[in-house]
Amino acid sequence: MKSGPLLKAERIVKSFGGLRALDGATVEVRAGFFTLVAGPNGSGKTTLINVITGVLRQDGGRIFYKGRDISHTAPFERRRLGIVRTFQTPRVAQRLSVLDNVIMGVLQRETPKWWGWREAERKLADKAYEALKLVNLAHMWDRPAGELSGGQLKLLELARALVAEAEVILLDEPGAGLNPALARELFAALRAVAQRGVGVMAVEHRLDIALDYVDYAYFMHEGKVVVEGAPSEVFRHPLVAEVYLGQ
Repeated sequence: MKSGPLLKAERIVKSFGGLRALDGATVEVRAGFFTLVAGPNGSGKTTLINVITGVLRQDGGRIFYKGRDISHTAPFERRRLGIVRTFQTPRVAQRLSVLDNVIMGVLQRETPKWWGWREAERKLADKAYEALKLVNLAHMWDRPAGELSGGQLKLLELARALVAEAEVILLDEPGAGLNPALARELFAALRAVAQRGVGVMAVEHRLDIALDYVDYAYFMHEGKVVVEGAPSEVFRHPLVAEVYLGQ
């Protein structure tokens, strides 16, 4: 990984009672990279995403964004900085159109001045439509979001993150519940987003599909990052084979 990281979570520790969910985990998100975080259930992957986004406060370690320490920054402030996450179950306004749902992604970060609303609305619509084109949903721009399939809803969330000018996008199990064709469409869209200069990091179990698209991988076990590097190397590592692949 050549350039400096957009975001770095350094030696993160998080405990729940007597359970240490994260035990010194360090990961980086870099512009232009699609990064995978893998590991067995209970290895701390989702907890790590929650700490990075500020949903949970770490017990130890620090988080840096563009070199700035944001370890104690509120979640909404991290979003305004450009750190956006998606969820396993997409959160959309089902009665609003697909386009309006994407426009909401901008309004969550900034509100146009009332005296320039008409022009701002047109620009927002254009921007939202371009984001929909990138994730192959432009043909459904005027459909109610409630009519989309599960995979299309995840693409809609991705478009909403893009239109909010996210510089780092964190995803928790984006491929969960999708058929292989839709999962590949989603991962192809994520790779295209990363290639535009965004830092993308996904927690994912669908390794049979994800490994065709990611640039870098971390493997977690018992709250630690135990292997990292090129995906082809990480998933040939003996420890990964023993812990995760059952080989």
